[in-house]
Amino acid sequence: MITRLPCRFTNLFTYWLYCDGYRPQVKKDAVVMRRGDSVLKIFCHKGRMQQDYLMNEACQRKFKQFCGCYLNGYREFLVGLEREARVEVARSKNFNYLMVA
Repeated sequence: MITRLPCRFTNLFTYWLYCDGYRPQVKKDAVVMRRGDSVLKIFCHKGRMQQDYLMNEACQRKFKQFCGCYLNGYREFLVGLEREARVEVARSKNFNYLMVA
């Protein structure tokens, strides 16, 4: 089983989890994503980029599912996910003015 998340997949994997209903929280030494009773953790050092990140067992299982999607539809899966992530980020930036009032 893969125990470490490669840096190049971090953004796409966390966005994929977000689309699956997981909600992220940044803790002292980890990004914690929760959905119901399921808790996924990606351990990191805040403010420092790493080559790869350690994951808890539940997160490892979800990453295995992500890898299955990746291998079954490599180009289309990643391109579609990147496109959706860019739209979501752009959309959230478009509404920053609502936070001012």
